[in-house]
Formats: sequence, C-alpha cells, structure tokens
Amino acid sequence: MNMLVGATALTATATPVHAAPDTTLITALEKLRELKPVYDAAQARWDETFPVYHKSRPAWPEALRWCPMDGLNIRPWKTKDGTILDPTDLAKMRGVPQLAWEYIGPDVAGPSSMEWDIELAQPKEQFVHLFKSVPDEWKQRRLDEALKAADEHKAICDELKIKTGFRAAEDHLNDVYFNQVVPTQKIIIDADPATPGAIQAKAALMVEWFFEDVPEGGAEMTDYDRMVVDVVCGVATASSV
Repeated sequence: MNMLVGATALTATATPVHAAPDTTLITALEKLRELKPVYDAAQARWDETFPVYHKSRPAWPEALRWCPMDGLNIRPWKTKDGTILDPTDLAKMRGVPQLAWEYIGPDVAGPSSMEWDIELAQPKEQFVHLFKSVPDEWKQRRLDEALKAADEHKAICDELKIKTGFRAAEDHLNDVYFNQVVPTQKIIIDADPATPGAIQAKAALMVEWFFEDVPEGGAEMTDYDRMVVDVVCGVATASSV
C-alpha cells in the first residue's frame, strides 16, 4: 500500500556521495527511473479508457444473481447491479459435479460440525466414508446456467474492451508493471541490507515509487507516518545511488 506523503518530501531523492553502492542496485534504480514515465503514461491511458469501457459494459445477467437457496457454495459479490455469484468462485466450479449428500454414519442425529464442512457444504475429506452422494440435477442445472451466462457476458465485455481501447491499455499497463517494473523493484527489495548502498537504494525506491502526494482534503498523516517519511527521505537524500 502506498504511503501518503507531502509533495515536498518527494523531492528528497538521492544526491550526495557516500559509500560506493553495488552496481546492480545502481542499474536497477536507473532502469526504474527510466520506466517511471513509461508506467505513468500507461496508467494514465488505463485511467482514460477504463471509464469509457465501464460505462458501456452491460449489466450482469439475471442468471448470475446470488441466492443462498441455490446451494452452489459460491460467495456473494456486491456490484452496482446487485449481488451476484462471485466470478472467481464460479470459475472454480467449472467441471465440478454438483452432489447431494446423505449421512449414513452411526450417529442417527446426523453429521456434526467436526465431520461437515459448513463453508463448502460437503463432508470433510477424512469423513467422506460416513456419507453417500448422488448427483444433484437441480444444482447442476443452476450451475450450468450461471456458467453459460458468465461466458456470454465475458464475450460481450471482451469485444467492448477491444472497441474502447481498454484491452490494449490494460495489456500495456500489465506488461510494463508486472514484466518490467516489479522484477526490477524486486532486485532492490530483496537486496541484503548489508550490501553497499542497499539501504539507500531501498529508501530511494520507497520515495520514488511507494510514496504519493496527500490528496487535497485527504486525511492527515499520523506522527508515526511523519517519522517514517522523515527517516526514509533522509536516508534517500544522503544516498549516492
């Protein structure tokens, strides 16, 4: 999570010369400074195209409405269109047979919480032998209906992403961030603090990538936040990296 910091603190980048830093860290920081405007431009394009796509995206279909009586063991997900079946959970159910379970264990009172997984609405693995299952045709039809609606909705949204330019913007941002920025940041993040210049490089990385301006009218920083900012910016200012 980015830490909010005043704009003046962001000027605290590396300048004076101290112990010679590791050349790997220098190279990583230089690359990150070259990538920063590329990343900012990619993010700006994403910010520009997403509202256009989002505004034109169709509402979630009725077949995806979440209902606890469905018994599909899929979490609810709140959207502006109402509560729907969580898309991630729904995707995981693809190809999973829907079953009805009957307890056949020795306890005539039925399964206990020790034997039954309430969240998944099925027996725990080590107690499956105490149950018998049969295909649940109603739940299977409900799941198939939801998956079909989700696939059709995704196809429409994919076309809109291409049409609005959001797909290209999203792919470009993901490429810049995940394939270029993150691996380069990781070199500095994972650097041994005892490596010459490592602490300064970590501080510079925090100032240049993880701190951001406090928005107008935003919450004020706590004393702890201010101390962290002062220390990090101070280390970055004293850096030769």
